[in-house]
Amino acid sequence: MKKIVSRKEISTRWTWILLLSFYGCTHSGIYDETEYGRGWLQSRLLESKKPDQEIMDETLSYREIEQFRNYDEVKKWMNYFTHSGRKTFATYLERGQVYRPMIESILEQNNLPKSLYYLALIESGFSTHAASSRQAVGVWQFIAASGQRYGLQVDSYVDERRDPIRATWAATRYLKDLHNVFQSWFLAFSAYDTGEGRVLSAIMRKKTRNFWQLARSGVWVKETQEYAPKFLAAAILGENAQEFGFYVPQKAPYPTVKSVLLPTRLPLHHIAQEGNISLEQLQAVNPHILVGSLPPTGSSYAIWIPQHVTLDVERLQRMQPSVSKPHVRVESTSFASLARSLLPSHRHTHKVIASHKKKGHATYRVAKKGKRLYRKSIAKRALAAAQ
Repeated sequence: MKKIVSRKEISTRWTWILLLSFYGCTHSGIYDETEYGRGWLQSRLLESKKPDQEIMDETLSYREIEQFRNYDEVKKWMNYFTHSGRKTFATYLERGQVYRPMIESILEQNNLPKSLYYLALIESGFSTHAASSRQAVGVWQFIAASGQRYGLQVDSYVDERRDPIRATWAATRYLKDLHNVFQSWFLAFSAYDTGEGRVLSAIMRKKTRNFWQLARSGVWVKETQEYAPKFLAAAILGENAQEFGFYVPQKAPYPTVKSVLLPTRLPLHHIAQEGNISLEQLQAVNPHILVGSLPPTGSSYAIWIPQHVTLDVERLQRMQPSVSKPHVRVESTSFASLARSLLPSHRHTHKVIASHKKKGHATYRVAKKGKRLYRKSIAKRALAAAQ
């Protein structure tokens, strides 16, 4: 069946094709380079790259972040996190100790600033089950479309946005793309929050790529205007917790895990028994699996298990549930009566005429207030209903 693509998805896709082709950002492997629109985008983006606008490509080192401590926008959030939002922020700092080594390791492998760890703090408070009103889910708050675009499986069986490891890898690729496009971490953050199309539109309208000028101009909604300052405040407080009276207890880090490819539809309790671990331990490192078994799609699925656990994959393959085709019972019935039951009946008088008495075929005419006649074949519908 041909996939129907919405206009919004087409617009987003072409925005990325234009942006990534202009900057030559093809490392993600999602979009190929294209010459379409290169001149149009170049003539507009280069207009905003004027030397007198003091465009700074932030390194996001903690030393550099400290320089923003006296910005009014940052002080506002520092005041909030240390007063009315103090309890919540302390909880986020404590919860983050579990994920920090894992997240910083992945950021380092991708040559990204370790301070991006605090982006997850303001996004979700490091809750794998966090969900926003916009249907963004997980530690990095991906919406389904963005998550799938960066390789996350999202369906009724698994939601890999809830997997802190897979989601962190996807977030690093997304943030790297955004930074390559906008050449500014603060603009990248804004695009992460509100969408790359809105940031591009703001740059074109205001003819500047300076984040602070854009944010203070009111071109974005309040949440996006305050997104980067909120990140800066969280990073300043988190790195100076004792100075601001926060006690961050030491927590055991996220378990070291390894990926094992197992057959689909395999029940989780079988895997736990084979690995001599509890079902709760297995589910703790696989919070993205929504049902009691591996997803039925494909022939195999990669699951996380603790590093010290050994599985007999061949034995588990023999335990894979077989797929049995359901028995379909077809009762004999006349096509004329079946056609009559399939016809719509609300508010109108319908007349069914069975004709062309060929095997497995019937046609009908519907008189609808005497104004129009419809002639349709119902052989397929009748057979489907009979099954």
